[in-house]
Amino acid sequence: MTHADHIELQHAVGGARVSFMQIGVDETYAALGLRCGASVGIDISKIYLYDEPADRIGDYVYYASGAWHSENGVFGGFTFAGGLLTMTHEDMGTGGEVALANRGNLLAQAGALTATTTQLGFYSGAYGSLAAAPSPLTSMRVYVTRFGRRVVPPVSPASVSSSSGNLWVRGRIIPAPVPAGCTAEES
Repeated sequence: MTHADHIELQHAVGGARVSFMQIGVDETYAALGLRCGASVGIDISKIYLYDEPADRIGDYVYYASGAWHSENGVFGGFTFAGGLLTMTHEDMGTGGEVALANRGNLLAQAGALTATTTQLGFYSGAYGSLAAAPSPLTSMRVYVTRFGRRVVPPVSPASVSSSSGNLWVRGRIIPAPVPAGCTAEES
């Protein structure tokens, strides 16, 4: 049975307990970046599908027309002072790292990180004599990738379409009652 956020499998075996369940995607869905996981019970199992990486967010950030922009809206809440740009984003947990790909003629370097903010410094000059940019410039352009851990919502199974993609499901539910002379682990 398909729901808005998961696929439901009903088990009509009269189980005593779940031994295991494995869910995997085939090569078609793997190439699309689809991941899956299950919440397993004796009578019902729910399969959830995910199509976003849980360990990073990224977007092209730039200054134009008197304002900061995040091309796809990943970053926002921009403040700029003393060459430092602070921007907000969804919660990525504590710690993490930043990867930057400069696309302008100023050097961009990662600054302080919190769970919901990332700071970048913009500098001009040569190494050994770098100076912080005093105000935003249209040459401030960088692709920002913020690494960490975030909660990714499941996608609707109805939105996953492939004429040849498959989910592989394998599991074992220990039947009730446990056969005489066996423990639940042995049956």
